[in-house]
Amino acid sequence: MTSELNDMTPTLAFEPDATTQGLLQSKEAQAFMSQLPDYLLMKLGSVIQHLITTNQLKIVMSNNINARGPRPGSFNAQVQELNPGESVSKVRMVDVTMTVDRLPDEMPALRQQVRNSVAPAVARAKEIVGGDYTVEVGDVVMPSGKLYVVAVVTRTA
Repeated sequence: MTSELNDMTPTLAFEPDATTQGLLQSKEAQAFMSQLPDYLLMKLGSVIQHLITTNQLKIVMSNNINARGPRPGSFNAQVQELNPGESVSKVRMVDVTMTVDRLPDEMPALRQQVRNSVAPAVARAKEIVGGDYTVEVGDVVMPSGKLYVVAVVTRTA
């Protein structure tokens, strides 16, 4: 098996330039690469060189999450993956130490906070996927007596 792997090891098809050498010699890269087999290191170097020569390295190394799309399982992704008629929700538990006499004063602000927390995901979904969405906010009292503020996002078309 080892000889088969050695036969499959690609040869380095380029001489890394100064930028590539700098990237490959950083502490983070060294720590990562010390755990990789040699043939993968050569392939990684080839990919980095390709990205540099095609001016795509800055795009790949960007920290702009929106350019790459939402994280799988994130609320943004859940909203974008809705089919017409489907809903997702965001829930916030009301502070259990809040007294009943404070609820009328505090609840409108809590409802607005929850509504505001889903608005960016809905706007992004409209921009990327299209379609129409509704946002409804309400209160739910559970059998345990705990109070929750719920925002339900529904794709309507």
